[in-house]
Amino acid sequence: MSQLRTEVAAAMTGPLAVDNDGWQVGRFRFAPDFIGFQGHFPEFPIVPAIVQVLAAQQVAETGLDGS
Repeated sequence: MSQLRTEVAAAMTGPLAVDNDGWQVGRFRFAPDFIGFQGHFPEFPIVPAIVQVLAAQQVAETGLDGS
């Protein structure tokens, strides 16, 4: 597993929830020194699209294995 994917998985907080439409929802908290912020607008970090995709993958995999 890549360092980025490992850090995304570690940033997931708590168990999955289900929203009003029945979708599984995961919550993530990224520290200021999160590797995904490197090179993305220093002093004004944004969550890059690849991190959003990896977060969605983490939610899907967590939901599939029931954790």
